[in-house]
Amino acid sequence: DVERSRGLGDVYKRQSWYTLNFQLRYKFFKELEATIAIENIEDAHYKQFASGISAPGRNIIVGLRGVF
Repeated sequence: DVERSRGLGDVYKRQSWYTLNFQLRYKFFKELEATIAIENIEDAHYKQFASGISAPGRNIIVGLRGVF
């Protein structure tokens, strides 16, 4: 939510927010690594500063990386 007050100029005050994220990597071998990450665990609704677009909700990312 945005609070607005009038005075010498318009002043906008945004509420602060945070996201709780988790990432785990496991190396099976020198050449093989797995990753799992969860972003925005609490599924918080927020907008980046000066953006009218809502940030994505909870994300789950799974990856596997191999080096040959």
